[in-house]
Amino acid sequence: MIRNPNHWRTFFSIFVVSFLVSSCAYFNTFYNTKKVFNEAKKERKKRIGDKPTSSELQKYDKTIEKASKILEVYPNSKYVDDAVMILGECFYYKGENVRAQRKFHELVTYFPESEYFLKAKIWLAKTDIKLRDYPAARLNLRELLSLQKLKRSIRTESRYLLGESLFEEGRFSAAATEYETAAVDAKDKLIKTNAYLKLGECQIINEEFAAAITSFRNATRYSPDKDLKFDSRLNLGKALKLAGDFKDATRICSQLLENFSYRKQHGLVKLEIADCVYHEGLSLYDKLKDANVEYSGKIKQALDAYQATAEEFKKTKVSAAAYYQMAKIYEEDLGDFNKAMVSYNKVRGEYPKSEWVPEATKKANDIGDLIRLKSLVRKSQGKQLAMSSGRYHQLSELELLLLEHGVHPELRFMQRQKKTAKLDLSTLSAEDNLSEKEKKKKSLDELVANKLQLAEVYLFQFNQIDSALFEYDEIDELFPSHPETAKAIYSSAFIYENEFQNKSRTDSLLYTLLQRFPDSYQAQDARKKLGLPLKPIINGPSILFRKAEAALFNEKNVQNAISGYEAVLAKYPDSEFAPKALFALGWVHDLVTLDKEKATVLYEEIQNKYPNSEFARLVARKLRAVKIAQKIEAEKNKKQPEPTESTSKDEKQKELLEEELDLEQKLKAKES
Repeated sequence: MIRNPNHWRTFFSIFVVSFLVSSCAYFNTFYNTKKVFNEAKKERKKRIGDKPTSSELQKYDKTIEKASKILEVYPNSKYVDDAVMILGECFYYKGENVRAQRKFHELVTYFPESEYFLKAKIWLAKTDIKLRDYPAARLNLRELLSLQKLKRSIRTESRYLLGESLFEEGRFSAAATEYETAAVDAKDKLIKTNAYLKLGECQIINEEFAAAITSFRNATRYSPDKDLKFDSRLNLGKALKLAGDFKDATRICSQLLENFSYRKQHGLVKLEIADCVYHEGLSLYDKLKDANVEYSGKIKQALDAYQATAEEFKKTKVSAAAYYQMAKIYEEDLGDFNKAMVSYNKVRGEYPKSEWVPEATKKANDIGDLIRLKSLVRKSQGKQLAMSSGRYHQLSELELLLLEHGVHPELRFMQRQKKTAKLDLSTLSAEDNLSEKEKKKKSLDELVANKLQLAEVYLFQFNQIDSALFEYDEIDELFPSHPETAKAIYSSAFIYENEFQNKSRTDSLLYTLLQRFPDSYQAQDARKKLGLPLKPIINGPSILFRKAEAALFNEKNVQNAISGYEAVLAKYPDSEFAPKALFALGWVHDLVTLDKEKATVLYEEIQNKYPNSEFARLVARKLRAVKIAQKIEAEKNKKQPEPTESTSKDEKQKELLEEELDLEQKLKAKES
């Protein structure tokens, strides 16, 4: 058989062509992947803001599709590690950090010889920081830094990222060390500038303003583009302002305003100028205050600057920030809570996505509570003034307001006559009938409760310690025999102990508390703080609560049980047994007296007064159950005839017995 000599040539040609076609196919796929990815990167550099545009996202999705095809169709090609790296970066830029982390892990684990190995380690650390896994990020970065003959670019970026992981954890001094090392070592201007910027930020947090000025000047010197140069100059102005160099800070900001290429950032610059005026005003105010001269002209000038900025840049982040700063000035410097609340409320309306919205909303609500409580106190105090003397029942609301603020023309006469000095239970004269006495006592209790709540709002929500102390002291002065005055004295002691570290004044208040209210709930804590032996409380909250339980379960005396629980609430409203007693009252009315409406009111009171207690969570389900039961009962009453009285009573007694036994078992189990 004669073989055709061209046969092998034909076979070889087909093999070569097939190989070349296959190579061209996966090369073309990779080429197109890189092309689309580079287009997405260009859009990322041009965009304003942190979030990718829709067009940029579409390009990332297209890149992911093409890169995934390389892994699926050409798993043995030389471009597999390239494709994995591109996929990781796409997921990172899209904000899909878990998927990005997975891809960088794959590259580091399965391609240790890849040219992208070191780059993947860097990106893995970036992703770990995004996912707040800071120890893992530092472990990766320190492994990189331990390598011999590491490129400077990798080394400086690793240092910078070490700084980032420490900064995010709030370890600013340690972060500053890494940023400084990266800034000095870096040749890449981008890394160098960012390192100096973050170094300056750490120094401002640590109140090292002179050092921060130097860092921001260095950032300005090395900035590779106009955006970074703007950030560097603006931060330099902030550092100068905080260092007290208001003139130079204003000069820097004015130069930025003159630069037309920064017109989109002019709002931020004008905010900084207003803030500079405000800080200068604070500095001047403090200096003049030492000379007993009150001057707030510059602070009011800053308010005008913020207002002008807010009006010029309406419905933007800038206007939201301006209103927030105005609100802070009204609240903290001028004490005008009404104007502060108006400005806080404007923040959300200007820019709902502003970073200031959550804090502004909380502040507006807190101020609303404050204004409401002050109004309640004024009205209650007015009622007490009217009840304490026949002469004063004729006082108008304006006169009562003048009395409250100490500017009524007859105030000195009234104080001399002891008409307003003691608004306590002694105002209940023997001639008053029972209903009148109850009315006066209720009014007095409301006033004391409102003043206590007002003091707590001042202290815990506004950190206005002096205002809180004033309210507590006034309660002690005006209501010396009221049982809730014990709480006021104890709270004053708490302030002197924790805010002023004044041990002698603290101890003095605690001894006063023991002398005047020895059987109060606060007296036990006072004894602990003073190192005195604890006094056995015969009718303490725990004993009163157990007596009420015994009356309910052992004696079957529902009325005595209700009285016992109410006694716990009246005498020890701040004890751990108060929410228990309120829950027990609700349970009794719910399942024993079958007064569902009363039970619902009591359950709602638990949620309002003790929202963080375990019983608040329990009554949330109870409230739903009560309302559903009421609805079902109403439906049954419509459809079915009324049961006979005897049948109804038997069923109720049976249900009551079952519920009592069940609750008793649960309580015993809990106690054991």
